[in-house]
Amino acid sequence: MPKVSVVIPTYNRAQLIRETLRSVLAQTYHDFEVVVIDDGSTDNTQEALVAYGSQIRYFRKDNGGQASARNLGIRVASGEYIAFLDSDDLWLPSKLEEQVTTLVTARTKWVYCDAELFDGATGRTVGLYSRQNNRPYEGHVARQLLLNDFIASPTPIIHREVFDRVGYFDESALLRSREDWEMWLRIAPHYSVAYLAKPLARYRLHSGSVTRGQDILTWYESEIAVIRQVMGYAPNVYAGLSCDATAAVCIAAGRGLAGQGRIDEARWMFSRAIHNRPFKPHAYLFWFATLLGWKFLSALIKLNRSRRRLLGSRVT
Repeated sequence: MPKVSVVIPTYNRAQLIRETLRSVLAQTYHDFEVVVIDDGSTDNTQEALVAYGSQIRYFRKDNGGQASARNLGIRVASGEYIAFLDSDDLWLPSKLEEQVTTLVTARTKWVYCDAELFDGATGRTVGLYSRQNNRPYEGHVARQLLLNDFIASPTPIIHREVFDRVGYFDESALLRSREDWEMWLRIAPHYSVAYLAKPLARYRLHSGSVTRGQDILTWYESEIAVIRQVMGYAPNVYAGLSCDATAAVCIAAGRGLAGQGRIDEARWMFSRAIHNRPFKPHAYLFWFATLLGWKFLSALIKLNRSRRRLLGSRVT
């Protein structure tokens, strides 16, 4: 039985999945299997994967979304641990080796690491996931994770017994593209997580990425749905955080809308943040900035981003 099963869901990514597979097959750790779930691709994905032969296990299913593809991957996986990798992202060669070592030494059931953000068109690294998403945490992280998703999707490795306890990915359409955050929030109340403060994965930024291609209001609705859903999982852990988490989502959505020039919608989002957390001062600053013009608001957003990046250099 392999130590790790690498589950790769894919849909119409024939031009990218080969690069993804090369990054997995180049791992310095060798006790793993690769499980590719083709979620009903209509391009030549199947033909592109034929050349890999026994190096991968290939399964094809009707299109049902990434969550359903991941769930099939978990069901057919034979490894003790499950690792997830989207078919447009990459791993650095030592990722599995370093994370498996951490799992064994830390005696925990899951681990994640940092990831490089890179431009899909040029391949150029443009930042770190931890810098974009405030500071990462380790240990018992449920409450921090509800306020900010700091776990990049191509980085966790999780013991398969965890899924026996918390269940599989939610396949509902409302949570589509945020099913990974919802899963981490289901796991976090029950298991302490280890963190490697180094980028061992590469997260591709391009127009076809789920979250980047998604309308901000659709993203907002998915985020709010996750917050409402996880409140019932561990009320003793998440108690009292609903308003804080909602306010954080409203501010993020407002900033995104402002960046698109949708100032009236951005102002409404900042109003929702104030309603949920009336003592959150920068929500008021953003709201007033929408009255003073785009240039002032843009400068305020850049200032807030710089503050978050400074915080991102700390790990608690």
